[in-house]
Amino acid sequence: MSNGTVSITASSPGMWMIERSGIPWTQDMTVLEAMERAYDDVQPWLYAIEYYGSAGGYLVVGVQWTFDGNAGVWAYKVNGSYASAGVDCVTLDSGDQVDFVYQSFAPEERSDVPIIEAKYQRRAAATNAPGD
Repeated sequence: MSNGTVSITASSPGMWMIERSGIPWTQDMTVLEAMERAYDDVQPWLYAIEYYGSAGGYLVVGVQWTFDGNAGVWAYKVNGSYASAGVDCVTLDSGDQVDFVYQSFAPEERSDVPIIEAKYQRRAAATNAPGD
């Protein structure tokens, strides 16, 4: 049973923004579950997730055909604060606002956002991996 709602926005600054509001909230709902409810109950939207192990969980790597890359990575905030874990690990309260933003992070900014640092480390490891 829903006891309120949550909202999600996703934006690539200067390019586009989507908003999904009125997402039915349930007790112990994770960000990932809110994303799924937004897709099923509000309006379909495209997103891609990638698993970062038990320490990081699932992180968003693409929204509406914009993927992590040289220009930036997807980060997300809950009520204005960067999340400290993957979308499957962070639970929401009724009224919460989730914002996904595609942006570039300078090296000194990455250490303040552990899940973003994990993305950059994974990218560096993949770039430096020996060929098959």
